[in-house]
Amino acid sequence: MKLVAKIFIILSIVSGAVSFVVFLCLGIVFKFLDINQINSDTNENLVLSILSIVYIVASVTSIIPIIVGSICLSLLNKATSKQQLILPGVLCLIFVSLVSGIVMLCMNDKDLQVQ
Repeated sequence: MKLVAKIFIILSIVSGAVSFVVFLCLGIVFKFLDINQINSDTNENLVLSILSIVYIVASVTSIIPIIVGSICLSLLNKATSKQQLILPGVLCLIFVSLVSGIVMLCMNDKDLQVQ
């Protein structure tokens, strides 16, 4: 069970990193398109500005699963009892991955002793 939780946390961290890069690149591209269209319609510039802001905000929010996932992964590696995994399991359930959070909350002390 510990390996399953680790795999799903790592997958969530990787997908969060990929979405961060994609959203950040899209935000930068839309911002450059907005800057380069000085003589165009103002409504088009407004749309490009809004899109760049939305994508940059989305990239910032995609950092949350990376941070919380890495914290949960390190706490999962150090845990020796089920009581140590309740808070990381709930945080993982909310911010990282539904499956890994459920697996972390359902673990026994016996599962944590096995490497």
